[in-house]
Amino acid sequence: MKTKIIFFTTLMVISSFASIKGQIVQKQVICQNENDEDPIFNIPDLTVDQKQKIETLHIQLMKDQLSIQNQINEKQAHLQTLSTVDKSDINAINKTIDEIYLLKAAKAKKGAAFTQDVRNILSDKQRITFDTRPQFKNKRVEINLRKNSKRFDDDLNRGTPGYDKIEME
Repeated sequence: MKTKIIFFTTLMVISSFASIKGQIVQKQVICQNENDEDPIFNIPDLTVDQKQKIETLHIQLMKDQLSIQNQINEKQAHLQTLSTVDKSDINAINKTIDEIYLLKAAKAKKGAAFTQDVRNILSDKQRITFDTRPQFKNKRVEINLRKNSKRFDDDLNRGTPGYDKIEME
């Protein structure tokens, strides 16, 4: 009886690993090559002039958004301070929340303006590629997907004899 329980438990663990591996393989299709340059430059037939214009716009966007993000971080720290005092002032808390979301809106507007500026630089064919590219709003998600899938592959390779002979799609 114990051997049956151990056998079925082992079988379930192995099947769950296979299921997880299938999910990770699908996610790897999105992030195929971590050594690629900035994804914004993965547009076919970019001229040197287009690359320079896009890079200039991108650098300016990063500077602007860094400044706004720093202001957001300061407001969030101030909100934390306001929220944790003995006698909280709800009006001050609400005002700080409003300021945070005004800054977040400004950051989003700058990102949208950047996207439209890049689109104006591109040809019709390039614009289609640019508009249909996968977008990771959070770079940490992309990086974690890559790290986790590599870690899982390493564990699977070490623990499964003959794994290299198995073809997975």
